[in-house]
Amino acid sequence: MKKLKWGLLVCSIFSMLSLMALGGEFSGKTFKAAGDVGEWPPYEFFIRKNSKKTDKISGFTYDLLKTIAKNENFTINVRLLPWKRSKKYVETGKYQVLMDASINEERKKIYYYSEPIYTINSYYFYNIKKFPNGLDIKNKSDLKKYKVGGLLGYNYKTYGFNNTEIDTGAKNYTQLVKKLKKNRFDIFLAEYEIMKGFEYVGQKYLDSDIKFVKIQDMAPRKFYFLFPKTDLGLNLRNIFNKNIKKLEKSGELQKMLDKYLK
Repeated sequence: MKKLKWGLLVCSIFSMLSLMALGGEFSGKTFKAAGDVGEWPPYEFFIRKNSKKTDKISGFTYDLLKTIAKNENFTINVRLLPWKRSKKYVETGKYQVLMDASINEERKKIYYYSEPIYTINSYYFYNIKKFPNGLDIKNKSDLKKYKVGGLLGYNYKTYGFNNTEIDTGAKNYTQLVKKLKKNRFDIFLAEYEIMKGFEYVGQKYLDSDIKFVKIQDMAPRKFYFLFPKTDLGLNLRNIFNKNIKKLEKSGELQKMLDKYLK
């Protein structure tokens, strides 16, 4: 009996030390996270002062990153870069965290990914001056009846498109809206929460000329943190997941999100 108790004690101590080592592995270290310079409000965006963009970043995902870093006693520096460059930097390990990314089979081969951190809803947007009576779109397969626009470097497979089927010449949402109003394409695909979120940065894209309709047969899209497929990336993913689950269970994650969406 004593041997059994001793064995259990040793196992317990070993488990505690292992958890402490995992939690302390990143203590005092500095990591880099990359987002999209085109901004993704209300999740990541540059703060404006007197209507001018500053170099300071805000948003739900930024707050979540900083909360996890504080909980784990490490520092994380965030930069918003061209999206394709951000993806490549994380893929190669130059940066350790990619913010606000969707996931697909191709990306699963390249990155580790966290628990989902939020969901958003897919819409199509059109110019009412060109289509005053609306469009004949009942489900996502009907989107292929029209010429579609999107953003450079973004993933549209969930809409049923390869990127070669879409005009992805727009580098940001301002260019995307301008191209729609110039009738370069019939519709563009985006998430209502993001288009509405641009009001945080003084960009009111949803004016009287732009109408939007939810794509009924599309489930809400999940977004994640992505990490390089390295030992460090895997360990970071596990640390992030531990914190995300804890924040979700406590209700703090929803509170952080409500700060920007209500």
